[in-house]
Amino acid sequence: MPKEKIRHLMNFLRYYTVFKNESNKFAFEQELNHITNNHTTMGIEELIIHRAEQRGKIEGKAEGEKNMLRETAKAMKTYNYPITEIIKITKLSAEEVEKL
Repeated sequence: MPKEKIRHLMNFLRYYTVFKNESNKFAFEQELNHITNNHTTMGIEELIIHRAEQRGKIEGKAEGEKNMLRETAKAMKTYNYPITEIIKITKLSAEEVEKL
């Protein structure tokens, strides 16, 4: 089973499992923390914020890489590189290169 799926399952168990006995709940939390290497309990709100931050970092990194490729393509056009070469090197579409 993929790590991401296991993590989601563990979070589901952590937040939606009800124990009548408090000591069982504590033991369960300790075992989940051990399994998931998570030593701090995150509430639903913190979990949502954490996931949004992670997604934002990934999207920001991708956008930064795309901007760098555009700048590279623009410089290559300045030096009269053939469009086909610019497309091969930067992996930008012909339309994107033409717009620069």
